[in-house]
Amino acid sequence: MDGLTKQVVTLNNKVDALYEIIQQLTNQVSEHLSPEESTNSSGENMTFTHYGFPTSVSHSPKIRKTSSLEEHKDILIDDEYIETSYYSQEPFLTADIQIQRLTAQLTAAYNRIAALEEQLLSQRVHF
Repeated sequence: MDGLTKQVVTLNNKVDALYEIIQQLTNQVSEHLSPEESTNSSGENMTFTHYGFPTSVSHSPKIRKTSSLEEHKDILIDDEYIETSYYSQEPFLTADIQIQRLTAQLTAAYNRIAALEEQLLSQRVHF
């Protein structure tokens, strides 16, 4: 693997780890919320998906880790590009654009974690 591919794989692993952390924090926050406030959490799910993170179980990090590297939507393998790009509806993404996308997702995940931590701390203060 060249350096750029290693960067993409590293960013992908970091994003997967952040998915797990966000899911855990979301579960902790939802446990501490009252029933009235939990109805508001659906609005937070919209914010979560707004940053490009899926909320469905089918996109969970555990499933993504078991799937092959070639199946990840943010990584294009050079050998398969000629075959898949002809039939694909998604435009070609260069490695630099992939890194920018993953970095943006990573930043959004860090921001989401910070927001969830603040929400969790505010709930602990009230108890």
